[in-house]
Amino acid sequence: MVIAVDPRSRLLHLLYDHSALRLENTRGLPPLISEPPIIAASEPVHPSGKSWQDEWEQSWDATRQWYRTRTRDTPPESPPRHRIRDDAGREVLDDDERSRWFDEVAPVDLTAARTSPEHVCLDALVPAWRTGLETILVLPYRGEHAERLSLGTLLVSPATRRSPSAFRKALTAPPPTGALRR
Repeated sequence: MVIAVDPRSRLLHLLYDHSALRLENTRGLPPLISEPPIIAASEPVHPSGKSWQDEWEQSWDATRQWYRTRTRDTPPESPPRHRIRDDAGREVLDDDERSRWFDEVAPVDLTAARTSPEHVCLDALVPAWRTGLETILVLPYRGEHAERLSLGTLLVSPATRRSPSAFRKALTAPPPTGALRR
């Protein structure tokens, strides 16, 4: 049984970009544990004249869709690449600030396997794996949050993952209607 726990997914990069560029929350994102620092004094101008909001929304939607429709044959490193960071430049989306924020909200977890949330909730994890769960995405949403994106992907907040009862509930939630079968 192999299940990947990904606390630093492409979605996390997009959450950083969303906050750092001070974009509107048009996708109903839950509040974050901690907001990244805003570096630019005002919203930077997109080099092509496009809207950062539109580009971010397209990237967010495409990345979530990738997680919804991926199968076991989809290479794990292939979520869509977005160009926001490249287009905005380092003075707006600074790599050092991004790294500091990632370390704050998604620290590398060196928890011993026997005390990991997945081991504690093995009774719920095994049936979830048998029905297709392969990846658990951890996003720094404040409070408890869980969303089964597909048969293979579960998105949770750190609080949900740390709470055995909330994590079990998330692991046993049915996949969305119309989720792809493997």
